[in-house]
Amino acid sequence: MEPMLSFVEATSVWELVITLAVGMSLIALLVALRRKPAYDLDKIPGPWTKALPLVGNILECLRPDFHRVLLEWADKYGGIYRMKFLWHDTIVVTDPAALAVIMGRGPGAIDKAALAYAPINRMCDPHGNPNLLTSAATESWKLIRKAVAVSFSMQVSSARTWSVVLQCTKQQMHAAAFTGYVTRS
Repeated sequence: MEPMLSFVEATSVWELVITLAVGMSLIALLVALRRKPAYDLDKIPGPWTKALPLVGNILECLRPDFHRVLLEWADKYGGIYRMKFLWHDTIVVTDPAALAVIMGRGPGAIDKAALAYAPINRMCDPHGNPNLLTSAATESWKLIRKAVAVSFSMQVSSARTWSVVLQCTKQQMHAAAFTGYVTRS
């Protein structure tokens, strides 16, 4: 009789474990469904209302001319709209004025937030390190940007001006190294 009793006790323990796991899962689901989001994203228009579970709006974008789909949505929903990229909410900004404020340009601009740029950093660098476009506007960033911006100038269109660009870049890098913002290797 002893082995039969231990089997019954073992079955009861497993039933108890399974019951507790199901109960905890139901409580977690209930809490997740009743929790209010930190932002009221439902007020932002966009194709997210027609998004499929788990894949979101990605199926509409899986074509060679996906940029046309994004442009159609911008025409339909405005310069700022919401879509689902897989199961993540994504805000798409096509309005130049709003983009200038978000990217830290012009009056009323907000500084680059690390949280906002974290997804871009993860896409550009395997370790999620910020780059020239997404790093905070520190003094070292300003010095390096000043040196690099010269190469994007419209006057730098011929091989003749390359020596000037190189000289300006060296001067800026020397100034950055002198002030301690950049170390020479």
